[in-house]
Amino acid sequence: MPDSGNRFRHRRIGPLLSAGILFLAIAITFREAPFLGFSDYDDPLVVQAPEVRDGLSAEGFTYAFTSTVNNLWQPLTWLSHQLDFQIFGDWAGGHHLTSVLIHFAASLLLFSWLKRHTRRDWLALATALIFAIHPLRVESVIWIAERKDVLSAFFYLLAIWFYSEWTTGEGGKKLRRLYLFSFAAACLGALAKPSLVTLPVALVLIDFWPLRRPVDWKKSLIEKGPFFLLAIVVSVVTWQVLTGDQFFGGDPGTTLWQRLVIPAATVASYIVRTFWPVDLAPVRPYPSPLPVAASFVASTILLVLLIAGIALVRKGRAERFRWFGIGVLWFLGLLFPVSGIVTFSDNFAPDRYAYLAQIGLIWIVVWAVAKWERAGTIILGLAICALSILTTRQVGIWRTPETLWQHTLGSTDADRNYIAHHQLGLHFAGQEKVDEAVRHLESAARAAPGFPVPVANLALVQARSGNIEKALATFKKTGPDLPQRDRFIRELIAAILAAGGSEEAVPLYQELLISSSDDPAIRIDFGHVLYAAGQFDAALQRYREAAEMAPASVEAKLNLGAMLLKTGEIKPAISTLNDCVKLVADGGGISVRVHRSLAQAHLLDRNYTAAIENYEKALSQAGDSADPALRNELAQLLLDSPKAALRDPARALKLTLTIEAGDNPRFLRTLARAYAANNQPDEAKSAAIRGLKAVSKLLQTDPLPKPWTRAELENLEAFFRSHVG
Repeated sequence: MPDSGNRFRHRRIGPLLSAGILFLAIAITFREAPFLGFSDYDDPLVVQAPEVRDGLSAEGFTYAFTSTVNNLWQPLTWLSHQLDFQIFGDWAGGHHLTSVLIHFAASLLLFSWLKRHTRRDWLALATALIFAIHPLRVESVIWIAERKDVLSAFFYLLAIWFYSEWTTGEGGKKLRRLYLFSFAAACLGALAKPSLVTLPVALVLIDFWPLRRPVDWKKSLIEKGPFFLLAIVVSVVTWQVLTGDQFFGGDPGTTLWQRLVIPAATVASYIVRTFWPVDLAPVRPYPSPLPVAASFVASTILLVLLIAGIALVRKGRAERFRWFGIGVLWFLGLLFPVSGIVTFSDNFAPDRYAYLAQIGLIWIVVWAVAKWERAGTIILGLAICALSILTTRQVGIWRTPETLWQHTLGSTDADRNYIAHHQLGLHFAGQEKVDEAVRHLESAARAAPGFPVPVANLALVQARSGNIEKALATFKKTGPDLPQRDRFIRELIAAILAAGGSEEAVPLYQELLISSSDDPAIRIDFGHVLYAAGQFDAALQRYREAAEMAPASVEAKLNLGAMLLKTGEIKPAISTLNDCVKLVADGGGISVRVHRSLAQAHLLDRNYTAAIENYEKALSQAGDSADPALRNELAQLLLDSPKAALRDPARALKLTLTIEAGDNPRFLRTLARAYAANNQPDEAKSAAIRGLKAVSKLLQTDPLPKPWTRAELENLEAFFRSHVG
């Protein structure tokens, strides 16, 4: 028997008008989306992957179907991100627009389905509008990393739409196609997000309302068999992909009773946020202590609602209230997998988890309020306007990382929200606001004493600000369980080196040698640090190990050759560098470095002809971008070669004139000598005067800038004075 009600509930509305109203409401509410950037939390997993940034490709397709980033298998979602980069590139607004349009399509499907099968056009539109612009939608629509929510929801509702058409049609190929379309949509939804596991339950529920199909449990289970099988497969895959990160309850240490309390607290929280959607935040810690008493009351109320929902679904006088019973069961059934009984993170009841489940609550409210006739219409209109305003404000908090995480701290238990403190700390660190970064990272570490990542990032901030000793002490607190420990060690080493440290990085490299024993690059970098610390023998050993591990690596052999040269092993250095020449193709920076090092080795070996030959090769391959020091070295050799036949003052002067000497005393000395060798005394004197001024300026600097030493500058000063006269 159709629902009773006033004319408003029975009034018809055209498809174009309804679509236009929905589109306009979403466009107004989410109008700021095209102007937002990427979030600094989880979005980097999307925007930094090269396989995603390169757009649609064979490599990207393989990545989409093999990646389990963030412990999720979501190939269709990855493909949608790749398509966004193909179209929009790095413009975040385009990515946001895609999510908004998918959300609009899902809302339109919801309206179309309710309209067709309840014949209550305006009630269907009101339900779709509230669903579309409710503040709980913001996370799913605005957070690029949550594209999986809107995409899977679209296919979820599309599967329901095709299924409903199949149940109300007549036999034939067309009807069979509708069933296949429904199952295909379910499969696509499962490829976007595992939330499709609840679809068979939803199909069972809608048989009672709004489809009002005769109850035949055997037939119902058979026709939904493929959907149940799909749900089982998705569940198994999801469980395997989680790789042990899932646990029951709030955290691994909670009691059985607490684990049972958490779902009740979660469901109650979603009900409250449905009717009072304020202080919403992307991350919120679990309540502590767990509200056992309040959750017990909530559990009792939910149990009563569940029993009432089941009772109202049964035939009889209550049949006309099936919308209430099915709404309750829809809400509880779709929410159950994410209610906290099985926990995938330490984020309590995220807004995005209610994306589909909340539809049940919404249609309960709309159908109930509409029974108040004109007053109900006014209430629904005012509610939609209020929700739009609240959602617009909620979208606004995503403008910058600072506005997002400051709002999150203000809306949750700030002392325990380590994620918000951590993200703010990283944000301020990126802006070089060291004090604010340290304060929030320390708060994050206090809020999550067993989680070492904030401590590791605190050490990085301290090192980058020059406090190396404190940074090392902080990093020791992270312990062996630090995720991606090697990456943090590499970043800490880089920060220490940038701050002028070298010896402090040695123990960190020693740890890397153990964890990355087969990586020659670690040994090369370690060799650089040991060289800077003056530990030449140890540096030579690291370079030798790298060359043995990677005999075809030019970089490894080049560093070994240079270090052999530094330690006085000239013949082995020449042999090693000659091996480099065989490995490297002419041209490019590394080829220039190889020939320059070989020239220096031959120079020390007094093979001046070979030295000049390799200097010329290096200079030729470097072209116009040749290092001024390279030109200077060759010019000096052409002026000073012990073999008179190899001296070429004219060529030396030509080389020095191509160097922008500026205030560099070394270059100015070579220039003065080249002028003198070419019988140009006035020009030589002028260069010497410039050199004397440059030396005087440097000697007044305290401390002396690298690489100058006082002894070298005093020798240069003596040279210039002798030429000034």
